[in-house]
Amino acid sequence: MDWQQFVMNLDYLNPDSVEEIFARHGAHAVTLTDDLLESLSLEQLPSHHIESLADREWTREWLKDFASMRFGERLWICPSGSSAEIEGKFDIVVANILAGPLVELVESVTTRLSSDGKRALSGILSEQVEAIHDAYAPWIVFNEPAYQSQGKQNWARLSGKRREN
Repeated sequence: MDWQQFVMNLDYLNPDSVEEIFARHGAHAVTLTDDLLESLSLEQLPSHHIESLADREWTREWLKDFASMRFGERLWICPSGSSAEIEGKFDIVVANILAGPLVELVESVTTRLSSDGKRALSGILSEQVEAIHDAYAPWIVFNEPAYQSQGKQNWARLSGKRREN
């Protein structure tokens, strides 16, 4: 089944208002990709077109744009398996991924911490805390874990700082 995609330039429209209007009229998804101004003026519909959009495996489609992203001079968001060329030492490294990848990446991630760097790890089930702690122990001194229940699962966040060498 093909989908209809409505494309328009939203230079002068409030993105939240546009999203609300489309949702009210049955849109299944709204993707806002332009820099937008905060004023809403619907007196004149902006330049637009409608195009046919072939059906795809939508649950995987977004992955084509999922890559390492740099925000400013000091913040990188790096999905697991990305090939970002990130150089240097970092004061803070945060990872919200599952225990398996956290253990696999332990050496490559911790060696990028500066000498007084801090580390926060989340996405860890409470029963995995000891394994993560043991894997990072040569590099990181951890604080007490923080726990939170969500549904039937208990999750943990581990934070700490680089060991003095």
